[in-house]
This record gives sequence, C-alpha cells and structure tokens, in this order.
Amino acid sequence: MSNRKGDRNMTPAQEQLLKDSRIDISGYINNETGMYVREAILRSLSNGKPSPEIMIHITSPGGGGTIAADIYDMIKFYPGKTVGVVHGTAHSAAATILQACDWRVATAHSSILIHNMKHDGTRLDNDTPQDPVRIQELINVQLRRYRLFAFHTRKPEAEIRRVCGLNRPMTADEALDFGLIDQIITKGGEIKHD
Repeated sequence: MSNRKGDRNMTPAQEQLLKDSRIDISGYINNETGMYVREAILRSLSNGKPSPEIMIHITSPGGGGTIAADIYDMIKFYPGKTVGVVHGTAHSAAATILQACDWRVATAHSSILIHNMKHDGTRLDNDTPQDPVRIQELINVQLRRYRLFAFHTRKPEAEIRRVCGLNRPMTADEALDFGLIDQIITKGGEIKHD
C-alpha cells in the first residue's frame, strides 16, 4: 500500500469506502492488511468528529495469526461502534478479526472457520516444526486465540479446542448457534444492532 518511503496510502477504492465509514478486509491477511486497517482507523479517529460507526466487510480465507491478533486489537481500541459483515468466508485469521467487532453479521451463505494454527504448512497439534522458538510463539498465539473465542462465544475453552481440532468450516447457521456471529442477513438493511 506504500507509494513512497514512509507513506501508507490507501487505494482509491479503499479511500472511497472509508468516506462511507467502511473497511474492506479481503484476500489473504498479511502485514499489508494490517497497515491498511491501521491507517483507516487512524484516519477515522483524526477527522475531528466523534468516532463514526465503522462497517468492516470481511471476505478472507485467513492468513497470519499474529497480524490477525494485531488487527483485532486495533479494532477493539477504536472508540466508535464496529460492525463486522462476512461475505462468503471468514476463515482462520479472518474469524479472529471478526470477533473484535461489536456486532458480528454473516450473509446466509457464508462460512466461518476456527482451527488450530499452522507452521510451515504443518498443523501445530500434529507435528513439531523445526524452529522451537517460532513454534513456541505460535503456540502462545494459539492459546490466546482459544481464550479469545471462548470469551466471545461464552463457550468453555475445552469446547473451543475441540472445535478447532475439527478443522471444519461452519455454515452461517452453525456459527450463529455457536456464538461466532450475532445475526444472519440476506441484505444490508437487515442489520440490527443497538
């Protein structure tokens, strides 16, 4: 997203969305995604007005667990209301980010996946990666994710671990029953929140 050294400019589409208090998190979640969300939130905070409600659109197969935790923290830090809307998929890291929103919504045909993190393509719960320091960092992130999902779903951590071990996407209905979302919608006007 950088055009010049030190700049963190957004694309014209992202600029236009932000004028409407919208952030779009799509594709693989990486450091560039984190810089974009940070820039969008900082601009929303610095406009001189009370912090507007931000709608965060999510369509992502996942990505980096550590950067997802950073984005989660950025969204939680935002003093205005946030509404997360899943269009299609909120898998892995995207499911973590969704939990930061004050109101979590998914379209009827969306899927949401929480699972155990991977290291170099190897599931943390099935194998021992080569770098013990890196694997310990990832284990610590995974433990924090278990607690985060337990908090937001009000499920015991043991149940979160069990579901993460299944590595199976949930339908929108299943995600609603499990507590990963607050509402299923078929169009934008149906979003209900306080």
